[in-house]
Amino acid sequence: MLTARQKQFLQAVAYLDTDHEGVHYSDVAKLLAVSKWTAYDVLNAMASNGYLVVEREARGSEPAVGRSRVLFKLSPAGKEALAQKTWEWEEVWEGAKTKLRHFIEESRQRGTGEIIHQIMIEIGNVHNPLIFCAYLMVISLLAYRAVTQGNSGESVLLGNLVSLLLAPKSSLVVFASCLLALSLNHHASGEIGTDWLGYLPAYEEKARKLDPSAQEALRSFAVDTVARLWPQEADVAGSNPS
Repeated sequence: MLTARQKQFLQAVAYLDTDHEGVHYSDVAKLLAVSKWTAYDVLNAMASNGYLVVEREARGSEPAVGRSRVLFKLSPAGKEALAQKTWEWEEVWEGAKTKLRHFIEESRQRGTGEIIHQIMIEIGNVHNPLIFCAYLMVISLLAYRAVTQGNSGESVLLGNLVSLLLAPKSSLVVFASCLLALSLNHHASGEIGTDWLGYLPAYEEKARKLDPSAQEALRSFAVDTVARLWPQEADVAGSNPS
């Protein structure tokens, strides 16, 4: 059975191998923010276990010229492993999304400041990187809605930002940074506070290290959250519920 780390490497190979000709371990290393040697060792071990196929691409115009490049491709067993449902992970993620959506609805009755405070209490006990990022995403969007006070121009600008998330290789880190910059152009009220800003470095680090499937899940959640907070701008934001 694959470990979570091994599945992350399999997902990286599947994500990068768009032409089905194999990927170099250095590209996997860059995507997952690990060393080239770590990537090579993990991928090679998974090839030994039958999840990947190793191919060698000769450098130069003739096979004998230069050293060959080691490329990795998914094997049938690797494809099957990725296709299997990870029900436990999905249940945890679905539970987190349900809770955060409840917080969003509660913010309309109880006030944004109180809800952000409650989420801040919980986030210290959140260890799953994807769920941590989702918590910070909700906090930052709630704060943004509060400080802009529903200004339609700001909502349209946010919609344009969210549309960037729909591109496959858009950066969740760039989105969060832009959101922060927009928020800081306004004076946050005492109700909202700025304590949550201290979590942004951790968000950036975790978001960069999410595997491709987790990044896509977070993108989808971000778009859905914007549609819930700014329902009148849902068409602009390109609502895509996760």
